[in-house]
Amino acid sequence: MFPDGWLQDVRVATTADTGREQQLLLLRRLCLPSLCFLLVKILKTTKHGRECLQVADIVASEEYRLHTLFRRSELQNFLQEVQQTSIDILHTGLEDPLGYDM
Repeated sequence: MFPDGWLQDVRVATTADTGREQQLLLLRRLCLPSLCFLLVKILKTTKHGRECLQVADIVASEEYRLHTLFRRSELQNFLQEVQQTSIDILHTGLEDPLGYDM
């Protein structure tokens, strides 16, 4: 769906356009943490715990490096939501709290 990553520039530039690169980086830092947090909250609210943990895996992935776009406080809030989701999964006993197949 996003072969080069979320909000990545797919345009092939013949010259270095540092202004555009900086704008895209700023846009990624503004949008992606909020989008990930909102997605986790929606998945948690709709009882899709496994998918919520998959979002956390993508954020933590070294392939996508989305965690580098989060400010420290944003990452803490994000991880607290994921932690609470794992706790909720533990209480139900229906799924693995780490999101793996049982």
